[in-house]
Amino acid sequence: MATPHAGADLANWGDWLRIVVRPSAATESLLRNDGNLRDLNYWYRDWVKSRDIAHLVLQESKPTRFFGMIVKPDSSDPGLSRPISIDADHYTICKPDSPTHDTYI
Repeated sequence: MATPHAGADLANWGDWLRIVVRPSAATESLLRNDGNLRDLNYWYRDWVKSRDIAHLVLQESKPTRFFGMIVKPDSSDPGLSRPISIDADHYTICKPDSPTHDTYI
């Protein structure tokens, strides 16, 4: 759900402001188009295909109030199955507010 497979622009902001923000190692690994992240995605694609593991890929469709769209559509696509756009932002996609919310179902 809303995983930045190709990184996130917000992580780049943390990198540019590293003197003030001091991004964590986890944040640094989420830089947009990071080579290590891309290699991890390629490895994962090969690994799941060799094991015939099915995926349900959900992507956020709403921007957050302060940061905008955290994981953009191109980054939310791991290249395994067609992503399904959910009516949620980065925070609410992982925290459904009711059992009728799309991510809960």
